[in-house]
Amino acid sequence: HTSHKEQGSMIRRYIIWRNRHAADERLREVIDRANVA
Repeated sequence: HTSHKEQGSMIRRYIIWRNRHAADERLREVIDRANVA
């Protein structure tokens, strides 16, 4: 069982990871749309 502090840092790391990849996904979406057009 993870401690509360460990859980907090895991969530923070996940949010940072999501933010980084959300930008990549938006970019890929734009590229896909450009390829279809």
